[in-house]
Amino acid sequence: MTTRAEQETIIQWDQETQEVNLYTAFEGQATRWAKLGYEVIVVDRDKDGTPTSWEATAEKGAIRFRRVRDGKVVKRKIGSGQLFVRRQPAEQPRDGQEDVAQAHEGQQHTIQRASETSRAQDHA
Repeated sequence: MTTRAEQETIIQWDQETQEVNLYTAFEGQATRWAKLGYEVIVVDRDKDGTPTSWEATAEKGAIRFRRVRDGKVVKRKIGSGQLFVRRQPAEQPRDGQEDVAQAHEGQQHTIQRASETSRAQDHA
């Protein structure tokens, strides 16, 4: 059994082939790679035959880096009022207003907050 300090993971890529070579001495990481579809190969075993290190290869595009600020990964905001465009039937123009809906073939674009739309769909 390896100590936590010995359970290293190394990611190396070749600029010429655009291929990533993955190596780990941490069984949990090897298991994660296998679950993600990587072809994981046992590289080394201890005296009783228990695997102690693994390798895999992938395209360089499989590796993603996240933004870092002050040495820490910047967490993404989830559900922070994301906006999207929803098409709704045009209303009848009022006196003195321009008929914008007609210019868009009977449809107008309405921007709503995702949370407002979700509430409206729940009540429908």
